[in-house]
Amino acid sequence: MRRNPFFSLRFRLVGLVLLTVLPALMLLVYFSWEQRRRTLEEAREKARTLALVTSEQFNNVITDQENILYTLSLLPHTKERALAALDLIFAELLKKPAGVLGYRLADAQGRVLGGVPPPEGPTSYADRGWFRRLQETRRFQVSDFVIGKTLLQPIMPLAYPVLDSRGEISSILIASFSVGWLDDFLKKCQLPPGTHVLLVDRQGAVLANYPHAGEM
Repeated sequence: MRRNPFFSLRFRLVGLVLLTVLPALMLLVYFSWEQRRRTLEEAREKARTLALVTSEQFNNVITDQENILYTLSLLPHTKERALAALDLIFAELLKKPAGVLGYRLADAQGRVLGGVPPPEGPTSYADRGWFRRLQETRRFQVSDFVIGKTLLQPIMPLAYPVLDSRGEISSILIASFSVGWLDDFLKKCQLPPGTHVLLVDRQGAVLANYPHAGEM
């Protein structure tokens, strides 16, 4: 059978075009994949850096509150349960932008004695995990984030035991640390436009949702 010269010529031209274009296409695909890989790696590195910075700042804030509660535990007003005097001290502490929404004093059984803002009715922390750990260890405790019993919003209770002369727990100081601190901190980080940060605790509860604060 005789070949069609026109068909043969067109086939050769198509082949020549493909030979010319394919290497460029392959190069374009490679560069696209390489750029995507670099972008993902840069995003991972930025996420790791942000996690480390946030963790460091968070630990600093918690340590500051531990030192404040320790100092309060040594005051005569605390040991004598002078609630009016303590409320004045609590109110002054709350003027500082430390992420704390309130301070409480409870007895050894976890019953709230007073604090700022003042509790609206009888409240007990005896059913909280941090309370049981504090009773066992007699040491500073950091709770998971929970819904506050008196503040009715997500907080992280920080608790410090007040010990008597025998080393027994006579009362407990509690600072209610706000989950909103995390959102405020992320806003100050000046993250690039389009950045979305979601922070969760070990139970999977959303602690911060930047830039959509409050959308849990």
